[in-house]
Amino acid sequence: MAENTQKLEDLPAFLQRLQLIGVIAEFQGLVQKALESVLENRIPYLLAPIREIHSAVTNQNTPDLETQLKLTELGSSAGLVSDLDVCLCRQLRNK
Repeated sequence: MAENTQKLEDLPAFLQRLQLIGVIAEFQGLVQKALESVLENRIPYLLAPIREIHSAVTNQNTPDLETQLKLTELGSSAGLVSDLDVCLCRQLRNK
């Protein structure tokens, strides 16, 4: 780690970007918690099946990555937190 730190040319800019990524990730988590809370209060009958699908995807390894991304995105749109970041996976897949 010390060797890689010395190779960085603009360390303050790198740390600033890292901090910005952390702030964005924290904001995303707060928004997802708020969305899940609102949906739980307003339409729990719709959130329950989405939770079941989301838990099934996260508990077993789906061989088809595209299907897993779609189902994780469904859960994310309902405010459910997942270890898989759909936007990041799609960006990495396109490059």
